[in-house]
Amino acid sequence: MSYAGKIFITCIQCFNIKSMDTIGESDPYIKLNVGKLKSQTKVVEDNANPYFNEQFVFDYEPSKEPHVLTMELWDKDAVGSDDYIGFVHVPFEEFLNAKGTRRIPFYSNKGELVGDGDFDIYYEAPTAPKFDPKISKHFASAKVAVAPPVQTPVKQEASAEKSSGKK
Repeated sequence: MSYAGKIFITCIQCFNIKSMDTIGESDPYIKLNVGKLKSQTKVVEDNANPYFNEQFVFDYEPSKEPHVLTMELWDKDAVGSDDYIGFVHVPFEEFLNAKGTRRIPFYSNKGELVGDGDFDIYYEAPTAPKFDPKISKHFASAKVAVAPPVQTPVKQEASAEKSSGKK
């Protein structure tokens, strides 16, 4: 059974991240999401074992969101698009009102191990059994994840009129 609440996560550190750069190590960061809510860590330059120590919180409504935290590992590039390294899906039910620290592996789309990371995860649900409000105090500096803004399409007619000077 799932309960409405919050998903807290601390991205502590990653280890042995596959280099996506021809010279040096990757410049890794992690994108996190629960359903439409998204956030990401800072970029740690030229480091296969980046230390993030960043906290995030996701509001969770089980009727609207999947029961999984998705984390994607990326390499920041100064020129061109960032490189996708790998991902992991973390079902968070096991962390219901119980904080846990886990070393979690990241895999490429081809199933290759591309690094792993240490994470604190806590699924806080006040209406569920064993709720302890003291646990969430460990996440006092967490960044609140948000849904990206909805982009509204621009009408073609209005754009054409403006460029031609017609009203």
